[in-house]
Amino acid sequence: MSNKEIELKYVLHGAEVYHRVMMSLVEQGAQHMDTLRQRNSFYDSIGQEFAQARVTLRLRSERSLVSGEKRWVFTAKGKKERVAIAALASRPEFECLCSREEAADVMNLKLRDIIKSLGTDFEAFYSKQIKLINLKNIDWLSYGGFENLRQVWRLPEHGITCELDRTIYPDRSMRYELEIELPSAERSFEVDAWVRSEVLTSCEILPVIKGKARVFFEMLRAKGALQK
Repeated sequence: MSNKEIELKYVLHGAEVYHRVMMSLVEQGAQHMDTLRQRNSFYDSIGQEFAQARVTLRLRSERSLVSGEKRWVFTAKGKKERVAIAALASRPEFECLCSREEAADVMNLKLRDIIKSLGTDFEAFYSKQIKLINLKNIDWLSYGGFENLRQVWRLPEHGITCELDRTIYPDRSMRYELEIELPSAERSFEVDAWVRSEVLTSCEILPVIKGKARVFFEMLRAKGALQK
């Protein structure tokens, strides 16, 4: 479990740029570690208290196309924090691995036990964000979700892992993205400068104004399925 997500994110302008970035990673000595087929599903209370407090609850199921291994991860994320670099995303994050049975409980809208598994740090966090909410009395809802194909590349020389994502939303629109997880924000300027000069050279990238989940939630709002 981690209490902070710190990532550099670059939205790529289409499939052609996505493949050029992949080739650039290979030229830089990146090692292909895995390809993951992911399904991201989102949940909230019936009253949508978590969404109103900008807390996202997500169950991710993923299967490795290399090893065939499957796993489930339940994650809670807080509101994005202000950062110095446009490509840097930082927010509170709490997550835990799930068993097949626990994942089935979440999909059947039984979330109380898995939220407890996130630990006391998350309990303290959400109790500050969401007032007067009692987990024992919550009725839950599912927002549905979207698919993602993730290519995982490791750059040993630079000590970083790059994730190339191709996201498919329910309306079949696609988003291409490069993500780099960082242990702290200290190396963000150094890594961002290197990525832009060596990996994204002459590649058109788009400003990261909205994350994948936010784009999905805006689709729901447009349909009237989520409170504004």
